[in-house]
Amino acid sequence: MRILFAPNAFKESLSARTISGILFNNFNALAPHHQYQQFPISDGGDGFIDVLAFHKGITKSRINAQLINGTFGDAEYLFDEQSGVLFTESASLIGLKLIPAPQRDVFTYDSRCLGAFIKRVCKVLEVSGKQVNKVVIGVGGTATIDLGLGASLVLAGHNLTKPILRTDSAEVAQLLKIKELGCPHIELVLDVKVAVMGQEDMVTEFGAQKGLKQEQTEMLRHQLNELVGSLEATTGKEYRSKAMGAGGGLAVGLDALHEISLSHSAEFVWEFLDLKSFLPNTDLVITTEGKLDRTSLLNKSVSVIESKCLEHRKPLIIICGSAEEEVKHYLTGRGTKIFELAGFFGGSIQESILHAELGLQKCVKAIYAGLK
Repeated sequence: MRILFAPNAFKESLSARTISGILFNNFNALAPHHQYQQFPISDGGDGFIDVLAFHKGITKSRINAQLINGTFGDAEYLFDEQSGVLFTESASLIGLKLIPAPQRDVFTYDSRCLGAFIKRVCKVLEVSGKQVNKVVIGVGGTATIDLGLGASLVLAGHNLTKPILRTDSAEVAQLLKIKELGCPHIELVLDVKVAVMGQEDMVTEFGAQKGLKQEQTEMLRHQLNELVGSLEATTGKEYRSKAMGAGGGLAVGLDALHEISLSHSAEFVWEFLDLKSFLPNTDLVITTEGKLDRTSLLNKSVSVIESKCLEHRKPLIIICGSAEEEVKHYLTGRGTKIFELAGFFGGSIQESILHAELGLQKCVKAIYAGLK
């Protein structure tokens, strides 16, 4: 049997590459006669750089940078000298993983650290004689809902004194009229397809995980409405209904001031990582998702894998920390098998996170027993 391991990272736990290695080692120990292919994936969120380094063979570089939590740390990037493409990820600079859940606050934090990081890396590369022709940003897992204005305005040469959502929209509108030239073309890989504003928008789907309290929702929507209005008036473009809500609308502000292009996890996983060349030659696919819920179906990598396996008639197993019953029912009804790590720890999600590697080992044994 030919088995393809295509895991996504467990957010705030194990990387996709680590999970891939654990699956390979444990399956190979039980059934060395099978053929295994490691194919870690990312939808643009956590682990984007690590996955790219694995697939493209580019050495990761690090530079000390300010992070969203106010500390300084080594942030990773990739630079392809042949094409002049700089790769970075939003989650490593402005990610949820950098702020403990009780301290998350969309009004306090914005995306400026990402803009400052890109600007600094471009300068460092330029000084060393390397030309940056394009910047590719993996977008997902952010702690922000600032429409990407923090990153965009910093890239445009502005020094911000207050968080974006604590800045008057008229003041932001004035800043939008002034920008430096010379920022390379920016391509964003969006981890989900979700609207900026609307019935099932970025606030509805992801506000709570970013620390938004129920009583703050109306105020946030009012501020976002004013900011989007300023952006639309400045650019002549329509943003409200666009599927640009990933990363707290990161693409919106960047699009207003810079030359950008967008792709989503489906194109990234299928085309750029080249899953299309591996899937036809496999008999079973195993992927992973930390929490399998309704947001997992918003064109995230797990839904991309599921749809492609269905299209190509390949059996699929999803290993997750836990799964919402409605989503589990939907996917199993389409032929997917689902294993929840929490089930190996008496239903405890917290224990499954703390002991994710042990849970994966137990899960491999359970899957193998069903394959024999």
